[in-house]
Amino acid sequence: MAAVDASLAAQNAALAAESIGLGVVFLGVLRNAAREVAEIVGLPPHAFFTFGMAVDGPTRIASARLARDCRNP
Repeated sequence: MAAVDASLAAQNAALAAESIGLGVVFLGVLRNAAREVAEIVGLPPHAFFTFGMAVDGPTRIASARLARDCRNP
């Protein structure tokens, strides 16, 4: 059940981030290297990753496209 709760929380976080113009990418690769990543970040025993999420601001290209699209609806 915790994995479902984490997924729902991540979905809401992604929607919130996108609503203020940020970009979001879910990183499923963490499941493929879960043990290695857990060691790198110091994850406690019996804890696990469900996925990762990268959040960043828009690139200059995306910002230019957004500005263009707003001028020419």
